[in-house]
Amino acid sequence: MTLVGQLARSALSAVTVVAGVGFAASGESVTAAAVWNPDAGFMQRLHQQCDGRSGVAFDVCFAAAMASAGAPPAALEFTRRLDNQAYLQALDECGGPVALAMFSIHSAQTRTTLGFW
Repeated sequence: MTLVGQLARSALSAVTVVAGVGFAASGESVTAAAVWNPDAGFMQRLHQQCDGRSGVAFDVCFAAAMASAGAPPAALEFTRRLDNQAYLQALDECGGPVALAMFSIHSAQTRTTLGFW
């Protein structure tokens, strides 16, 4: 794995741990209802709609683009709980208190970063 890949994976793992701790502390669980897989044209539409914004303004635009693309309410709530910076692409609930997730974390500068666990 390249150094850039290792750094991206480390940063993504840290976000996942923080997100997991935040969800656990809130007493809220995440279910498969929060999974959303955008259509093939979503990223192009997202950047047409949101490029030129940065920080929180980009994050809010990202969530609005998800909503206009038909993301279900549970997916939008999941995104909101992660400060409008990610969406849940897959979830394996594993039949216990621990689940495995695949997040997609956007960045106004680097477009999209995927993390797999």
